[in-house]
Amino acid sequence: MIELKDTIENGSIITICNFLDVYDELNARKENYEYEETYQPVVYPYGSRFHAYPCYETKPLELVDVEMNNTIRNKVQKLFSQKIIDWQCRVRLSLSSEMKKSGAFKDGNYGFVHTDKPHNFAGVLPFDQSPTGGTAFFEYHWDKIPDMTHGTYPNRLILYSGKRWHAAGQDFNLEKRYVIPMFFNLA
Repeated sequence: MIELKDTIENGSIITICNFLDVYDELNARKENYEYEETYQPVVYPYGSRFHAYPCYETKPLELVDVEMNNTIRNKVQKLFSQKIIDWQCRVRLSLSSEMKKSGAFKDGNYGFVHTDKPHNFAGVLPFDQSPTGGTAFFEYHWDKIPDMTHGTYPNRLILYSGKRWHAAGQDFNLEKRYVIPMFFNLA
């Protein structure tokens, strides 16, 4: 029997609709969280946040909303037989008006192609619906056209390998894009 861990590590992208039972509560709570101006990927120094993917993020959800963090983590944990370690989860807000100024989106709807190393697993839980504002997956970082894209849909979790090349998509018809990116490893 193949485990979900192996399936993801071998390149599959897992989609789970209606992931959180408390999604409506989370959707309401996100409006009251405090967001800090930042950019992605934060591992690289940029002269301006507009040279990268400009966004706003909460502190880790375990510091902002312990109950919601534990609910999300426990729900993800049920998908795996091994214990989740190195859990990181926060709410991210991006604005189309800022993305239009960004170097990350100068060539279209996709940001920088990257991986989420050192995390073996990554996920995105969106709050909006958009065929173009989701996550694009690439075979190689130099590819200009994604192999596949997953548009966003509220409460639909996308899980994938953190080692897989991917990029955020931005739907410029929507001014705001909220997502919960999550990163973790397994023990």
